[in-house]
Amino acid sequence: MRVIYAVLLAAVVVARVDAFLEATDLAMVKPSANHHEVTLPTKRLLRTQETGDDEYEERAGGIPVSAVEKAKAIITPAASTEKLKTWLNSGKSLDDVFVRLKLDKAKDQILSSPQFTNWLNYADDLTSKAGKEASAIATLTTQYGDEALAKIIIAAKKIEGTKAVATRLEAEQMQSWLAAGSTADDVFKLLKLDKAGDDVLTSPLFNTWSMYMQIFNKENPAKKTTLYATLATHYSDDVLARMVESAKKVKTTAGTAKRVEATQIQSWLGRKQTPDNVFKLLKLDSAGDDVLANPALNTWATYLNTFNKENPDKKTTMIATLTANYGDEGVSRMLDAAKKVETTKSIATNLETAQIQQWLSTGKYPASIFTRLNLDKAGDDLLPSPLFTTFTKFTDAYHAKNPRVLMTTGSIVNAYYDDLSVVKMILAGDKIPSSADAAKRMEGVLFKEWMAAPRSSGYWRKTQLVFFLPVIYQREQS
Repeated sequence: MRVIYAVLLAAVVVARVDAFLEATDLAMVKPSANHHEVTLPTKRLLRTQETGDDEYEERAGGIPVSAVEKAKAIITPAASTEKLKTWLNSGKSLDDVFVRLKLDKAKDQILSSPQFTNWLNYADDLTSKAGKEASAIATLTTQYGDEALAKIIIAAKKIEGTKAVATRLEAEQMQSWLAAGSTADDVFKLLKLDKAGDDVLTSPLFNTWSMYMQIFNKENPAKKTTLYATLATHYSDDVLARMVESAKKVKTTAGTAKRVEATQIQSWLGRKQTPDNVFKLLKLDSAGDDVLANPALNTWATYLNTFNKENPDKKTTMIATLTANYGDEGVSRMLDAAKKVETTKSIATNLETAQIQQWLSTGKYPASIFTRLNLDKAGDDLLPSPLFTTFTKFTDAYHAKNPRVLMTTGSIVNAYYDDLSVVKMILAGDKIPSSADAAKRMEGVLFKEWMAAPRSSGYWRKTQLVFFLPVIYQREQS
């Protein structure tokens, strides 16, 4: 009996509360102002403010609603058509109806909520009744912020059931930006594309911004801007080059990326930048051994070709620019490292050939290259050094071009290392796979020179080295 009584009592209380809330609908809810304007999201602290007899509560990222409206939203069932008419007749604000329909709880799925269409229709009806726009986009922007709302719209456009309403909201969002006087650069920052880094061109929000830029330019020809100008305002040349290379690999963004790259190259040409200047702008001068794997190198190579075509009297090469920034030794080392990586092996091999040709065309002697590669300071590491292999390739090319010049690999090595040191290097290098070929080559060169030498005290000294050094070396290693 007590249980039944308790249930009946609860029913009476709920009925009285509902009657009270319905009776005070008109008195307690005040419409929010300026629905036709976009309320850009700002950082707000929790605060309460007295407005007449009502106490309103505002939170960061949400719309201002009364505590009474929140209470009604909790206990009120889904709104019927009649209820919406009642609210319309009483002039209930779009923000309040948003809460009463529990749309403030829908999060990212708001456009697929059954009540969302009712709310949009209410916005249209309220606009007709009041004679001024009740902006749905203003409420949504206040609730979500420009970036999050744009993402919701983009996602909804991909779903057949929400595509139409999402397209409508997208147009309204752009119109709200125009009405607020937002420039293309302002919207770029509202969508946080200035923080997207290398992913800007592949971001779904980039398409939204691009559409707005076109609309803005059409409406404001005196303030017309370009895609490249906006990107260049927020990103340095090297970052822009990286994002272009990244976007070129994606089918849907490849076209845009190529247009940006073309504009960037024309911008450099217009500013009369040399290939070496652009090399530094792209920070390739500080990339070290990874320069050949740097995506920005592709952009630079494209500029190099364009520059050479436009300025035949100032024509330069990739190997010349690399050498100017890294030196002969640095370039040789990076090429050796790059030849071991499949993705850079081809370009490194071609550049090695170009390096040797550059030395030949500029009249470099083998002895000069030996010191330029710091092989005169290599010590016991001479033969295992990959730079020694580069050096021998150059001497071969040099002798092929200058067959009458009496200069050998052995004579250059002997200018810095005595016979004993060289023989020790040969014996040690022969046991290391990476230097075995160099050791055998050097052994052949050394023996050939010894056999060609006149029979003198030096000759007999060398003969002793040939026969006895292996024994000496083994004794030292034991």
